[in-house]
Amino acid sequence: MITNHIIRGEAEKVKNILLSLGNMIEKKAEQVSVLVGLAWLEGLYHLYLQHGLKSEADKLSVKIIGLGEKRTFELKKIETSIEIPKKELDEFLNKLTEGDIETVLGRIALYYISRKNDIVKQLKDLSQSTPLSFLFARKIQDHRGRVIASVGPLEEDLDGNIIYQISQNMSFSAFFLRDTIKILINKFSLNTESIVSYLLASPIFEKIRKDFLVKGIKAYLADDFLVALHILIPQIEASIRNLAEKIGTPILKPSRSGGFHYKNLDDLLTDKNIISVLGEDMCLYLRVLLSDPRGWNLRNNVCHGISPIETFNQMAADRVFHVLLCLALVKEEKDRCLNIP
Repeated sequence: MITNHIIRGEAEKVKNILLSLGNMIEKKAEQVSVLVGLAWLEGLYHLYLQHGLKSEADKLSVKIIGLGEKRTFELKKIETSIEIPKKELDEFLNKLTEGDIETVLGRIALYYISRKNDIVKQLKDLSQSTPLSFLFARKIQDHRGRVIASVGPLEEDLDGNIIYQISQNMSFSAFFLRDTIKILINKFSLNTESIVSYLLASPIFEKIRKDFLVKGIKAYLADDFLVALHILIPQIEASIRNLAEKIGTPILKPSRSGGFHYKNLDDLLTDKNIISVLGEDMCLYLRVLLSDPRGWNLRNNVCHGISPIETFNQMAADRVFHVLLCLALVKEEKDRCLNIP
């Protein structure tokens, strides 16, 4: 009894010391640069949680959000440009869209998927030319300045750096994907009906979801990206869940209410059975685009109402359309096995 009383007393002392320290840190954080202040408050936040001060941590999180938003105004936009000779670009696009429609659709789908081995080599080359940029952790923030993920030094966090680099490469190649899709649509006179028919030829796109696909593709072709992304992203998740069911992969997990939840998209894309059908590179690409906070994370940002209106743009919509082409490659073989030819 005496021992418990002493322990409670010591815990109370630790709490008071932490709160005093916290007050000092919060005041100092207002006097330094936003970047430094954020780092201090984030460290204090985790310290509070570590010692059971959840209420204090919750209050601090409000300040972190506010300071994060302030930091976004301090950041300066840096732009770079490169020149690509029109002749070279035309030759590249013509080669990519050469052949019959089935061949071209498959070629485009596979071309714009990053290869993990290539990314590892790219990171190795970059780390040799700019070594300092890979020695420190990088924090990834959303549009409000909220830290949503971190990528560690290359030697400690290869997977994180791979995802981050794929994300960067996707932004760079968006221009080429845009022109490729434009030529594809014009060359084969693609419309909503022909695109949806192509998608439904794959068994992982359910016929009962045809109306969703029709409305989503129609909006995409009309440049109504706000509508297209809200409709098509859930259909991608539904098709992957359908794939999981068809190959016997569990899609349910128990809920706290005694029922079942569907597994989330990232859980499915890291399942070995899904990877065996789609391939490691495609699953990684889908995760970077849809479900990993170190990447574009479109599925989570859109479905949880996080994305600001300006992110519902051509670049995001083109990537979602490209993913549909990728998933349409899944075919059912004679032995009832699903695979990508």
